[in-house]
Amino acid sequence: MTIQTNTPKPFLQWVGGKRRIADQLTALIPAGLNNYYEPFLGGGALFFQVKNLFKQCFLSDINLDLVTSYNALKKNPEAISSLLEKHNRNHSREYYYQIRGINSSNNPDIISARFFYTSTAMPLREFAALTRTAAWMCPFPLRRIKHQGLTSD
Repeated sequence: MTIQTNTPKPFLQWVGGKRRIADQLTALIPAGLNNYYEPFLGGGALFFQVKNLFKQCFLSDINLDLVTSYNALKKNPEAISSLLEKHNRNHSREYYYQIRGINSSNNPDIISARFFYTSTAMPLREFAALTRTAAWMCPFPLRRIKHQGLTSD
């Protein structure tokens, strides 16, 4: 199997991600398959590496906010980018906890920006853990978010 070198890369680091072993996993994929099924999407490392090898890709994960975020980012990256820029401008301990505590929106763009802001604003070792009530338990990140914007390309 040939892998394209200009393939987009994952934009999230994920605990238990397959980024480090993606090449080894790719080598195990049999030739001639039409569909790719990813039951544990996470940061999407394997998907981003092999997506051009298949006619269709089916992505899933148990984390509803993660799946919502991938779908919203595919449909409306500009809106999410704008919301992330707002989060970055307002970034403070109080603002972070305010955003982390809000979980009442049905708008996929707002859900996604909140998810990306709260899950990427911290070092990986402090990554989010969901409680049974789906409340984020992430501590306030001491470092500033490096938001580079999202495009529809």
